[in-house]
Amino acid sequence: MNKKKTSKPEFDRKSREKDIAFLIEKIEKIHKDPYRYVKKKEFEISLQKTLDVEDKFFALAIQESLALIKDAHTEVGYIDDDLIPLWFTYLNDGKCYITGSNIKDTKPIGAEVLSVNNYPLGEINKKLSLLSSKENSEVLLKDLGWYLISNRILKYYGFSDSKNITYSTNKGDFTYKEETMFSIKRKSPLNWKDKDFLGSENYRFKMKDGNLIFQYNECELGSFSRRQLRTFKKQLLDASNSAKNIIIDIRQNSGGDVPLMQNVFKRLPFNIPIYVATGRRTFSAAIHHLVYLKHRGAIQIGENAQQKPNRFGQPKNFKLPNSKLFILCSSREFVLMPGSKLEILKPDIPLPLTIKDYITETDPLDKWIEENLN
Repeated sequence: MNKKKTSKPEFDRKSREKDIAFLIEKIEKIHKDPYRYVKKKEFEISLQKTLDVEDKFFALAIQESLALIKDAHTEVGYIDDDLIPLWFTYLNDGKCYITGSNIKDTKPIGAEVLSVNNYPLGEINKKLSLLSSKENSEVLLKDLGWYLISNRILKYYGFSDSKNITYSTNKGDFTYKEETMFSIKRKSPLNWKDKDFLGSENYRFKMKDGNLIFQYNECELGSFSRRQLRTFKKQLLDASNSAKNIIIDIRQNSGGDVPLMQNVFKRLPFNIPIYVATGRRTFSAAIHHLVYLKHRGAIQIGENAQQKPNRFGQPKNFKLPNSKLFILCSSREFVLMPGSKLEILKPDIPLPLTIKDYITETDPLDKWIEENLN
C-alpha cells in the first residue's frame, strides 16, 4: 500500500514571494477592512522582512505584519514551538507572575518575573508586543503571557541563544530547557471546587443562598448533545424564576457560536438583578452576550473584557501554498455599539484577581456574592 507523500514547506525566496502575494490577495478578499489601521503600502513593506528571516522565524515575521491590522481574529494559526514548561499571567497590577508549572516542580508558582536571560522584562515586553494585534490593552497582556513561554520567539528577538532560558524572579532564578511535549498544572481561581451543580464543563449552574450562579465557559456544545442542551436550558430558566439574584459568569468564555445560548438570555426574568462577571478571557461571541445583557440593565462585575464591542470576527482559515503556514482572517465586522469607539468594556464593580487568588485558587467573586447578595 502506497503512502501519500506530504510536500515539505518551501522557504526559498521565490516561494516566499509567492506566499506573500497569495497572503495579500486572500486578506483583501476575506477581510472587510484590512487597511483601517494600517496603510496598504506599510503592510506590504512590512511583509518584505519575511523574505530574509531564517525558515524557523518565517511564521513570526508574518505574524508581525498581520498584527498591524489590529484585529485579534486575524493571525498566524500556529507559532507555538520550542516551549518552556511554565505559564505566565500579567495581572492588573502590571506585573507578570508564574501561574503554572510542571506538577512536580511547583516552587516557581506565584513568583514575579523580573528579567529573562538577564534582559529586563520591560525591554522584552516592548519587542514581544510587535507580535500582538494590540486590539486593546487586554489582548496585549494576554498575548505577552503566551509569548513569554516560547524560546523561539525569544530567539527571534535576540533574547535567547540556546535551548535554556533563565527567568529571574523575586523567588530567585529558574532555568528551563525548551521542550516539544510536556504537561503543566495551571493555577486557576475561577474553577469550581464543588460538585453541587447542574451541567457540564461548558454550561453549569448552581443555587447558593437563593442566588443563581451560571458559569458559561464556551459558546460550544462541548460534551452536550443538542437535546441535553435543551434540557439544561429549561432547568436554568426554571431556576432563574425563583432566584433572588442571577450571576452569569463568562470570565473564561473565549467565544464560539452566539445563538447557542442567546435565546436563554432573552428569556431571563429581568425584574431580578442580573450581574455579568467578565475577565480577560471574555472574548468574541461572549462579548455579544455581555453587550446584550448590559443593554438590558445587567451590571458588569469582575475585570475588563478582552475585546472591543465593535470588532472584526468570524475568522476563515487558509494555508499559504509553499510554506504551508496556517492563517486565520476575520470575515465579518460586528458593530454591537453603533457610534462607540470604546476600546475596553470595563466592569461597573471591579473585582481584580491577585496573585494570592491564583496561589490559593480562591475566587473573589464568591466572597463578593457572600458579602453583598446575601
